[in-house]
Amino acid sequence: MTTEVEAKFHITDLKKVTSRLKKLGADLLHSRVLEQNWRYDTPDRKLQENWHILRLRLSDKITLTFKGRTEEIEGTSQRPEFEIEVNELEQTRLLLQALGYQVSGFYEKYRTAYRLAGMMITLDELPFGDFIEIEGECVSEIQQAAADLGLAWETNITENYMVLFNRMKQSLGLEIEEISFKALAMVDATPEMWGLIPADR
Repeated sequence: MTTEVEAKFHITDLKKVTSRLKKLGADLLHSRVLEQNWRYDTPDRKLQENWHILRLRLSDKITLTFKGRTEEIEGTSQRPEFEIEVNELEQTRLLLQALGYQVSGFYEKYRTAYRLAGMMITLDELPFGDFIEIEGECVSEIQQAAADLGLAWETNITENYMVLFNRMKQSLGLEIEEISFKALAMVDATPEMWGLIPADR
Protein backbone atom coordinates (compact mmCIF):
# COMPACT_ATOMS: atom_id res chain seq x y z
CA MET A 1 0.00 0.00 0.00
CA THR A 2 1.09 3.54 -0.73
CA THR A 3 -0.42 6.88 0.25
CA GLU A 4 -1.36 9.04 -2.71
CA VAL A 5 -0.68 12.73 -2.04
CA GLU A 6 -1.69 14.96 -4.92
CA ALA A 7 -3.03 18.32 -6.01
CA LYS A 8 -5.12 18.86 -9.13
CA PHE A 9 -5.59 22.09 -11.10
CA HIS A 10 -7.66 23.16 -14.09
CA ILE A 11 -5.45 24.75 -16.75
CA THR A 12 -6.18 26.57 -19.99
CA ASP A 13 -2.81 26.48 -21.78
CA LEU A 14 -1.24 23.02 -21.98
CA LYS A 15 1.56 24.21 -24.25
CA LYS A 16 2.63 26.91 -21.79
CA VAL A 17 2.66 24.50 -18.85
CA THR A 18 4.58 21.94 -20.92
CA SER A 19 7.15 24.58 -21.81
CA ARG A 20 7.61 25.45 -18.13
CA LEU A 21 8.07 21.78 -17.25
CA LYS A 22 10.83 21.47 -19.83
CA LYS A 23 12.55 24.63 -18.60
CA LEU A 24 12.50 23.19 -15.06
CA GLY A 25 14.27 20.07 -16.33
CA ALA A 26 11.34 17.65 -16.05
CA ASP A 27 11.85 14.22 -17.61
CA LEU A 28 9.20 12.86 -19.97
CA LEU A 29 8.01 9.50 -18.59
CA HIS A 30 5.57 8.74 -21.36
CA SER A 31 4.19 10.66 -24.30
CA ARG A 32 0.53 11.49 -24.79
CA VAL A 33 -1.53 8.33 -24.56
CA LEU A 34 -5.25 7.60 -24.48
CA GLU A 35 -6.46 6.21 -21.14
CA GLN A 36 -9.74 4.39 -20.69
CA ASN A 37 -10.98 3.92 -17.14
CA TRP A 38 -13.80 1.75 -15.81
CA ARG A 39 -15.05 2.30 -12.26
CA TYR A 40 -16.50 -0.75 -10.51
CA ASP A 41 -18.86 -1.05 -7.57
CA THR A 42 -21.28 -3.48 -5.95
CA PRO A 43 -24.92 -3.39 -7.12
CA ASP A 44 -25.85 -1.48 -3.93
CA ARG A 45 -22.96 0.99 -4.42
CA LYS A 46 -21.13 0.11 -1.21
CA LEU A 47 -17.78 1.44 -2.48
CA GLN A 48 -19.28 4.78 -3.43
CA GLU A 49 -21.07 4.94 -0.08
CA ASN A 50 -17.72 4.58 1.70
CA TRP A 51 -15.88 6.92 -0.71
CA HIS A 52 -13.78 4.05 -2.07
CA ILE A 53 -12.72 3.58 -5.69
CA LEU A 54 -12.10 0.36 -7.63
CA ARG A 55 -10.74 1.17 -11.09
CA LEU A 56 -9.58 -0.80 -14.12
CA ARG A 57 -7.42 1.27 -16.48
CA LEU A 58 -6.22 0.63 -20.03
CA SER A 59 -3.42 2.85 -21.37
CA ASP A 60 0.12 1.84 -22.30
CA LYS A 61 -0.43 -0.87 -19.67
CA ILE A 62 -3.35 -2.36 -17.76
CA THR A 63 -3.73 -1.58 -14.06
CA LEU A 64 -6.22 -2.46 -11.35
CA THR A 65 -6.40 0.09 -8.53
CA PHE A 66 -8.20 0.41 -5.21
CA LYS A 67 -8.28 3.77 -3.44
CA GLY A 68 -9.50 4.37 0.10
CA ARG A 69 -11.30 7.36 1.54
CA THR A 70 -9.77 10.75 0.73
CA GLU A 71 -8.54 13.20 3.33
CA GLU A 72 -8.16 16.84 2.33
CA ILE A 73 -4.94 18.14 3.88
CA GLU A 74 -3.57 21.61 3.13
CA GLY A 75 -5.13 21.73 -0.31
CA THR A 76 -4.09 18.21 -1.31
CA SER A 77 -6.08 15.00 -1.49
CA GLN A 78 -4.49 12.10 0.39
CA ARG A 79 -5.70 8.52 0.33
CA PRO A 80 -4.40 4.95 0.62
CA GLU A 81 -3.85 3.27 -2.72
CA PHE A 82 -3.24 -0.30 -3.86
CA GLU A 83 -2.32 -0.84 -7.51
CA ILE A 84 -1.23 -3.85 -9.53
CA GLU A 85 -0.43 -4.32 -13.20
CA VAL A 86 -2.39 -7.07 -14.95
CA ASN A 87 -1.89 -8.75 -18.29
CA GLU A 88 -5.41 -9.56 -19.45
CA LEU A 89 -8.10 -6.88 -19.68
CA GLU A 90 -11.02 -9.19 -20.42
CA GLN A 91 -10.02 -11.78 -17.83
CA THR A 92 -9.76 -9.06 -15.21
CA ARG A 93 -13.23 -7.82 -16.14
CA LEU A 94 -14.61 -11.35 -15.80
CA LEU A 95 -12.87 -11.75 -12.44
CA LEU A 96 -14.43 -8.53 -11.13
CA GLN A 97 -17.86 -9.62 -12.37
CA ALA A 98 -17.45 -13.02 -10.71
CA LEU A 99 -16.71 -11.23 -7.43
CA GLY A 100 -19.98 -9.31 -7.72
CA TYR A 101 -18.72 -6.00 -9.08
CA GLN A 102 -20.25 -4.15 -12.02
CA VAL A 103 -19.22 -1.12 -14.06
CA SER A 104 -20.49 2.03 -12.34
CA GLY A 105 -18.77 4.66 -14.48
CA PHE A 106 -16.46 5.23 -17.43
CA TYR A 107 -14.11 8.05 -18.34
CA GLU A 108 -11.35 8.56 -20.86
CA LYS A 109 -8.61 11.10 -21.24
CA TYR A 110 -5.28 11.74 -22.90
CA ARG A 111 -2.40 11.77 -20.44
CA THR A 112 1.23 12.89 -20.71
CA ALA A 113 3.47 12.13 -17.71
CA TYR A 114 6.61 13.85 -16.42
CA ARG A 115 8.98 13.36 -13.49
CA LEU A 116 10.22 16.50 -11.71
CA ALA A 117 12.37 16.36 -8.56
CA GLY A 118 10.91 13.02 -7.57
CA MET A 119 7.31 14.06 -8.21
CA MET A 120 4.93 12.69 -10.83
CA ILE A 121 3.32 15.43 -12.90
CA THR A 122 0.62 14.50 -15.37
CA LEU A 123 -1.12 16.60 -17.99
CA ASP A 124 -4.67 15.34 -18.51
CA GLU A 125 -6.88 16.23 -21.47
CA LEU A 126 -10.47 15.27 -20.69
CA PRO A 127 -13.55 15.79 -22.87
CA PHE A 128 -14.63 18.59 -20.51
CA GLY A 129 -11.30 20.36 -19.92
CA ASP A 130 -7.57 20.20 -19.30
CA PHE A 131 -5.96 19.50 -15.93
CA ILE A 132 -2.60 18.98 -14.27
CA GLU A 133 -1.99 16.64 -11.34
CA ILE A 134 1.09 16.89 -9.12
CA GLU A 135 1.79 13.85 -6.97
CA GLY A 136 4.58 13.74 -4.39
CA GLU A 137 5.49 12.62 -0.90
CA CYS A 138 4.64 15.79 1.01
CA VAL A 139 2.51 18.91 0.70
CA SER A 140 5.38 21.39 0.73
CA GLU A 141 7.13 19.94 -2.32
CA ILE A 142 3.85 19.84 -4.24
CA GLN A 143 3.20 23.47 -3.34
CA GLN A 144 6.69 24.42 -4.52
CA ALA A 145 6.19 22.60 -7.83
CA ALA A 146 2.88 24.38 -8.35
CA ALA A 147 4.56 27.74 -7.69
CA ASP A 148 7.40 26.91 -10.08
CA LEU A 149 4.82 26.11 -12.77
CA GLY A 150 3.02 29.39 -12.23
CA LEU A 151 -0.13 27.80 -10.80
CA ALA A 152 -2.31 29.61 -8.27
CA TRP A 153 -2.42 27.26 -5.26
CA GLU A 154 -5.80 28.52 -4.05
CA THR A 155 -7.44 27.13 -7.22
CA ASN A 156 -6.52 23.51 -6.44
CA ILE A 157 -9.21 20.87 -6.83
CA THR A 158 -9.64 17.93 -4.44
CA GLU A 159 -12.50 16.19 -6.30
CA ASN A 160 -11.82 13.31 -8.68
CA TYR A 161 -12.83 13.44 -12.34
CA MET A 162 -16.10 11.56 -11.86
CA VAL A 163 -17.18 14.04 -9.17
CA LEU A 164 -16.26 16.95 -11.45
CA PHE A 165 -18.23 15.33 -14.29
CA ASN A 166 -21.31 14.98 -12.10
CA ARG A 167 -20.95 18.62 -11.03
CA MET A 168 -20.86 19.65 -14.69
CA LYS A 169 -23.89 17.50 -15.53
CA GLN A 170 -25.92 19.02 -12.72
CA SER A 171 -24.88 22.57 -13.59
CA LEU A 172 -25.64 22.21 -17.31
CA GLY A 173 -28.61 19.84 -17.01
CA LEU A 174 -26.98 17.06 -19.04
CA GLU A 175 -28.17 13.45 -19.29
CA ILE A 176 -24.82 12.03 -20.47
CA GLU A 177 -23.70 8.93 -18.57
CA GLU A 178 -20.01 8.62 -19.45
CA ILE A 179 -16.96 10.82 -19.87
CA SER A 180 -15.99 10.08 -23.45
CA PHE A 181 -14.89 12.31 -26.29
CA LYS A 182 -17.75 10.96 -28.41
CA ALA A 183 -20.45 11.54 -25.78
CA LEU A 184 -19.29 15.09 -25.03
CA ALA A 185 -18.40 16.11 -28.57
CA MET A 186 -21.47 18.35 -28.94
CA VAL A 187 -21.28 19.96 -25.48
CA ASP A 188 -20.16 23.56 -25.89
CA ALA A 189 -19.11 24.51 -22.37
CA THR A 190 -15.90 25.38 -20.54
CA PRO A 191 -15.08 24.37 -16.94
CA GLU A 192 -15.32 28.04 -15.96
CA MET A 193 -19.04 27.90 -16.84
CA TRP A 194 -19.63 25.37 -14.07
CA GLY A 195 -17.43 26.78 -11.35
CA LEU A 196 -13.78 25.85 -11.97
CA ILE A 197 -11.14 28.57 -11.81
CA PRO A 198 -8.08 28.20 -14.08
CA ALA A 199 -4.82 27.94 -12.14
CA ASP A 200 -2.65 29.34 -14.94
CA ARG A 201 -4.25 32.79 -15.23
